[in-house]
Amino acid sequence: MTLGKTLVKFDLMRQYIIIFLLLTSSLLSAQDTLQLKLEAVGAVSLIDNALPHHLAFNRFGFLPTGENGGYTRLEIKKPFTIGKSWKLYTEFDGVANTEDIFIHEAYVNLKWKDFTLQVGKNEVNNPYFPDDLSTGHLFASRNARTIPKVTLGVLDYADVPWTKGYVQYRGAISQGILEKDRSVSEALYHEKYASIRTRKLPINIHFGFMHNALFGGEFNGERQSTNFLEVFLGRASSNSIVNGDNINAAGAHFGIFDYGVSLSSGDFDIDLYYHQPWADRTGLKDWSARNRDYMLGIHVKFKNQKWISEILYENLNTTHQSGEGLPDPFVNGVGYTFDQLRVLDYDQFVLDEFGITANNLSFDEFIEIIRQQTNENLDYGGRDNYYNNRGYPSGNTYQGFVIGNSLFLTANRLFELNGVQTFESELIVNNRIQAQHIGIKGNLVPWDIDYKFLVTFTHNLGTYTGFYGSFINNWERSPNYFFRQGVNAQYLYFELRKEMKQQPLTLTGSVGFDQRGFGNFFGMLAGVEYRLK
Repeated sequence: MTLGKTLVKFDLMRQYIIIFLLLTSSLLSAQDTLQLKLEAVGAVSLIDNALPHHLAFNRFGFLPTGENGGYTRLEIKKPFTIGKSWKLYTEFDGVANTEDIFIHEAYVNLKWKDFTLQVGKNEVNNPYFPDDLSTGHLFASRNARTIPKVTLGVLDYADVPWTKGYVQYRGAISQGILEKDRSVSEALYHEKYASIRTRKLPINIHFGFMHNALFGGEFNGERQSTNFLEVFLGRASSNSIVNGDNINAAGAHFGIFDYGVSLSSGDFDIDLYYHQPWADRTGLKDWSARNRDYMLGIHVKFKNQKWISEILYENLNTTHQSGEGLPDPFVNGVGYTFDQLRVLDYDQFVLDEFGITANNLSFDEFIEIIRQQTNENLDYGGRDNYYNNRGYPSGNTYQGFVIGNSLFLTANRLFELNGVQTFESELIVNNRIQAQHIGIKGNLVPWDIDYKFLVTFTHNLGTYTGFYGSFINNWERSPNYFFRQGVNAQYLYFELRKEMKQQPLTLTGSVGFDQRGFGNFFGMLAGVEYRLK
């Protein structure tokens, strides 16, 4: 970043801070206090040229992921009470790191009873998911910087009427906009989710559905004008300039089914969650048969134990992605949808394309021949390519960081780790992952120091696109593909955090160590936080 751009960004941030302070100072009230926090963090890589995984990621994009980096952060927060039913929340949170200056949070949120309207940049909030111990929520995590959005909904669980608190619900819809400097400039980012759970029972369950989509934006100098309702419902676009949107779903879609069980005793709480990701109609409709990918988590909180207060185990598998079969029929260099095939002369087509003589083929018989001849006898609708999309090559990323789970690697991170440059068109080059992860939190009682320990083992297979020579409809495997045999990696992390009792200070120190397939990396981080309430 040039000095001129740095000064411009610094001046804009200074103006935002002044405006925020003027607004809050005019609305100060006795019962709602101004909160202020200052933070400074520095990190250094002591082996090779990149920070270890758990030092660099799941930090809202604060730290540059290269060899050395750091940031300073100013957070100003102010709640307001308006009558008996209304709450207004405002915040400014600015970050200056060694490469950039940016706004982390800047919002005005209004809450009335159970409903909340959020306007601006709000941190990703998964209040019923162990974000700080996890590798990252598959839908949206703390990995990427905050996206400017407008959100409306019930963000915290509320009672379903007439159930006396035994059944609760939550849900919201968001509309955001992504950055200019990406493959499709200023693409729009849509989110919605809904979930329901039981309470007060010996064993409680929950079920949820989450969906996001990229759409619109400027594509090759032309503004995309996708219909929002088509994106919302996942229908084909009637007016799209992005390849595939007119015959498939408009935009780039991703979602999860969220299942969970929880129980509580006098000594501990246990939450079990099972997330099933999907990226197209195959994964969405055939969630029981074709959708074999998942994130399984078991989170235990101990109520009366300080040495170990929380334990998390996660098992992640995204290697299937609806199978290895082609997404759609692809015959001798030409792609078809099933609707396009239905209107053809079936007997003449198989004769012209495959030299097969047939008499009065039914459509099912016709498709079976094409499947055997072109798709290795596998079902169509495979190779889902999570977080990626050919029409939106930057995929589910924001400012270079993956919006969802941090174990999914971008081309930039792979080059940073290994100097490997891929030839894939999509930014995310590793989304077929098997991982085992353990996270532990507790307190070193004699010294009253909080600690966190993370260990992650991964087996990485890249993407179907990369495996098949950077072409999604290809069956010829790339002989020199970096992930051809799979790449194993191990990430270790240990953190100590001390909150000073006599002063409003918190000190943090942590180390990280990565080893095996992506290389060996060792790094350290130190931070100090000052808070005023």
